[in-house]
Amino acid sequence: MTWYAGASTGGTPVIDYRVWYQLGTGSGSYSVLATAVNQTSYSATSLAMGSTYTFIVQARNAYGYGVNSTAS
Repeated sequence: MTWYAGASTGGTPVIDYRVWYQLGTGSGSYSVLATAVNQTSYSATSLAMGSTYTFIVQARNAYGYGVNSTAS
């Protein structure tokens, strides 16, 4: 999966990203898939092939994690 860096960083550079996932496309809870991702892409090799997942990403800067991305 890939994503675009946000236009606003709160005045400090992005340090890394945290990726969350949810099985399916419902309104269930998300689990952390990866932390300290230092690029705008991630290969989710630990998930089951053939299943549908929904992902969100959070950027982290010196102030902490930002708001969740739109689910995809």
